[in-house]
Amino acid sequence: MFATQLFIAGIAALAVTEGVTLAQATEPASAPVVTSPREVPASADPWQSGTGMVAFNLGLGSAVGLAGVTYSHMLLSVLEAEAGVGVGLSGVQVSLMQKIALGGPSFRLVAGVGVSFSAGNSLGDDTRTHYFWLNVDALGFEVRTRSQWDFSLALGVTHVFGKPIWVMGDCERPQNCSGDSTFPEIRMGVGRWF
Repeated sequence: MFATQLFIAGIAALAVTEGVTLAQATEPASAPVVTSPREVPASADPWQSGTGMVAFNLGLGSAVGLAGVTYSHMLLSVLEAEAGVGVGLSGVQVSLMQKIALGGPSFRLVAGVGVSFSAGNSLGDDTRTHYFWLNVDALGFEVRTRSQWDFSLALGVTHVFGKPIWVMGDCERPQNCSGDSTFPEIRMGVGRWF
């Protein structure tokens, strides 16, 4: 009995803070309204200025390496700024990229240019402890759904500054092999916009 009175008192206190009378708070609802908590209004624009997005990325030669997390923020309806962190063959990587996104309300073509820094050894190359990269997402697309999901794919190139990176070769030590400075890159991501 005391628990019931405490429960009703709690509902009454909540109702007062929400501006509802006790009679309205305790009467049964006529019919439940079913809504999807993830569905946003049709008028919501996923590309409007101020929209944010967090995504998990997988890639090869990408700005965040083999796997990473990115946060994107729409500065303008066509201009997106991205920051990320991930892990690649050259160690832990952090990146910054500026993107342009052109297209319709849910599908856009996306291109971007940015820089990244990785601290770590590359495939046993113990003569170098850090790398600076230029990343170009030359051709990509991004789909943002009304249920706030984001799917992306980008192709491009990445360039390491300084000493070339040994990727594979037929010599015993990477320091004795010739390396390369520019590589193709691919990145795909799945995330949520808000």
